[in-house]
Amino acid sequence: MKSVNTKPLLRVAGMLALPLVLLAASACGDSAPAQGENATATTSSDKEDPTTERESLAGTEPAPEFPDGRAWFNVSDPLTMPDLRGKMVMLDFWTAGCINCQHIIPDLHRLEEEFGNRLVVIGVHSGKYEEEHEDDAVREAIERFGVAYPVVNDADFAIWHNYGVRGPIR
Repeated sequence: MKSVNTKPLLRVAGMLALPLVLLAASACGDSAPAQGENATATTSSDKEDPTTERESLAGTEPAPEFPDGRAWFNVSDPLTMPDLRGKMVMLDFWTAGCINCQHIIPDLHRLEEEFGNRLVVIGVHSGKYEEEHEDDAVREAIERFGVAYPVVNDADFAIWHNYGVRGPIR
């Protein structure tokens, strides 16, 4: 069997999704912070200014539950936080019209293959344009891009806001 160097893939995926993985994975486990109540996260800007302290995303609060009434794809029932307990969870906030979102899909597939059932990737489709909010449009995009992991349609950006996402879409 051929060995594949996954270090570059993990580095890219980590840069893109580490904050949400840490938030969701720690919140789905025990609620105790990994490094004490005042754990902090370090960023490259923190390295330049050691007096800068940022709030940690890991272990301080439970992950917000997914709101009811959303269309889910690639699963028989909507996922809940109890379903995800004990797993690493990566939320991929995406929109069908975003080329960068499309380019990351193969990387997410590779991570799923590498980590098996220890990692749950959940696509949160937060469509930028009105026509992207429709369930049929999301379903068509999932099929077109070959997305096999669970996807929830976040047409009203409730999940986006609950997780404090900041980005160019909303």
